[in-house]
Amino acid sequence: MEQELKNLNGLVNELFNRLAAEKKKAVMVVCLFVVMIFMWARAFAGKGPAAAQALTSSAKVEKKLMAGLQEISFIDLPVIKGRNDLITNDFFSADKQEKNSEVNIKSTTANEAQISWIKENLKLEAIGLGKISHAFINGRVFSVGDQIILKDGNDSYTCKVIGIEQEKVLIKYGQKQIKLKFNERIDVTY
Repeated sequence: MEQELKNLNGLVNELFNRLAAEKKKAVMVVCLFVVMIFMWARAFAGKGPAAAQALTSSAKVEKKLMAGLQEISFIDLPVIKGRNDLITNDFFSADKQEKNSEVNIKSTTANEAQISWIKENLKLEAIGLGKISHAFINGRVFSVGDQIILKDGNDSYTCKVIGIEQEKVLIKYGQKQIKLKFNERIDVTY
């Protein structure tokens, strides 16, 4: 035990000897410690001009926020053609709901039952225009010249895509021309 006290005294003496050797630095360190202790004491006590000013400024900020919340009013934005348009046939939408498509039929040589069945089973979902135009029909992508094969039990109907325009797709079945459009009334013309 005495040896530990001697070692402790030796360490303290060595520390004071080093501080005495470098008096300027030692005095500076002691002054900084005193200032730091004084500042922490004021901060924990909550006294001083900064603390008092912070209390009054926080009350002012609350009053301004409450006044600002009462003055908020909502207005309707102007409707400008083209700005607020919705994508009605979004190719990438997650909710694939069945959309009513228009089917126009021109010509009179095919059987009416076949035409009505084809008319009910062709669903135009999207059109992509570009160097090579594409149409998304019944969950598949078609371009001009492609064949669409529809099966009804043992019967199969082969239609050919003959044209893709901005808002319609022209399909040929036998001698009849079927025009598919988006979300419009279904009309059959002869």
